[in-house]
Amino acid sequence: MPFTPDEIADCVLEAFGKLPNKAKPRPTENGRREWVPLAGIVATRKGKVLGCLSLATGMKCLPHVHMPKCQGKILHDCHAEVLAIRAFNHLLLQSVSALIDELNRNGTIRGNSVLLACRTENTVNSLHPQPFAIQDDIELHMYCSEAPCGDASMELTMDSQHDATPWAAPESSEEPPLALNGRGHFSQLGVVRRKPGRADAPPTHSKSCTDKLAMKQCTSLLSAQTFIFISPRNAYLKSIVLPVSQINNKSMTRAFSASGRMAPILTPLDHFKPSGFSFRPFTIMPTKREFQHSRRVAPADEKLVPSNLCAVRAGKLDELIVNGSIQGFKKGDIRSVSRLSRHKMKCAAIEAAFWYVGDDDSRPRCPDLFLTKDSWKTYRKFKKDDAFKLRRKLKDQVKDKALKGWIVNDGDDDWPQEEEEEEEANPDNGDDEKYEDDYDHEDDRRNAAFDTEFAGDSDDLVFMKKSVPTKVEDVEGFL
Repeated sequence: MPFTPDEIADCVLEAFGKLPNKAKPRPTENGRREWVPLAGIVATRKGKVLGCLSLATGMKCLPHVHMPKCQGKILHDCHAEVLAIRAFNHLLLQSVSALIDELNRNGTIRGNSVLLACRTENTVNSLHPQPFAIQDDIELHMYCSEAPCGDASMELTMDSQHDATPWAAPESSEEPPLALNGRGHFSQLGVVRRKPGRADAPPTHSKSCTDKLAMKQCTSLLSAQTFIFISPRNAYLKSIVLPVSQINNKSMTRAFSASGRMAPILTPLDHFKPSGFSFRPFTIMPTKREFQHSRRVAPADEKLVPSNLCAVRAGKLDELIVNGSIQGFKKGDIRSVSRLSRHKMKCAAIEAAFWYVGDDDSRPRCPDLFLTKDSWKTYRKFKKDDAFKLRRKLKDQVKDKALKGWIVNDGDDDWPQEEEEEEEANPDNGDDEKYEDDYDHEDDRRNAAFDTEFAGDSDDLVFMKKSVPTKVEDVEGFL
């Protein structure tokens, strides 16, 4: 018997339940309860749930004005769905690194990866060069405790307003064309929106979770860093599971389906199929389960406070994040940098690519797989490398045909800078004005430091042979 949506939800909810209490919402000093969105990615095989691969809580986003100070070391978008996907990609990178490490040590891969398989040499070519793929019988699903912000939740947002009058967008000459701010202009549906939803919050260039998930139906769940190594062909979401109360069928169809705003890209994306890309719409599935820290568990007369804490777990990764940085570390401390940050993910990807090339001339080479040395210099050059040329072209097609108004979240692309600039590059993670969430609230500052063991990575792109071999079974695992 195939799995049910409730089983997917239970898998993520049970994994969340295993987190320590310090990773969960708790009463504020004045006794009011906190709430937070939860999202997680679950793997299934042949109709059976295997387990939760990644999960995250969170709802905050960095205003665009602070982007130049990030230097790749501050997370821009801390909504639960986005963090869960980033954590999933971190898990994939760890698995890739472990497989490459074993290949270098033994000349072959003997470890049992739960997720990945080596592609056969006759299936690898210049259009589809990745050496690994997610196993053919694995399917990926996402559970979300709240409807994704943006177009998929507009009707729910309108229905929840005491005054249904559309919010007017603030007048500004700096407003980007087409992209709408948060929940403004209720009458305009099917459009790209920016975070946050609050009308009084500083603007960001981060697209809504609806828009990001719609894009993932075309590009797959893979980030640029994992796309170097893993074929996108089997890396798409099969379904998104949402509480019944969070599903408006009209909204979901308009936002995600082939009969909604994504219809114009069906034919253009056929061109990308030889590279493993295609339009793969996920199914929206309802669950009766409710997250214990959602907005809906409290009595109607109780006003909950949004939590400013994000919890992330995937494989061996455990992080508590406040304002885009690891909780408990001072500004400028390298230990404050999340493993999910642009900086850490880029370094991990380049290191894995470096060791995959190795010195073994007998190993098959894929000319489009490996990054040029120039791409090491800045994140912008990394993303502009020829290895991502086809992926960029696909995204441009989607933006041009379906997700019109998509704007680039620029300003954090040209690092690394000089070492002495590092302290300024990390905004104080105790400054709550840096981050904005989607909800009116009273911020409860958390003063207790989060004790964690952190194996800091070198900031320099100097690669040294790992002294301790990593086994794939040591980095993979269900939560």
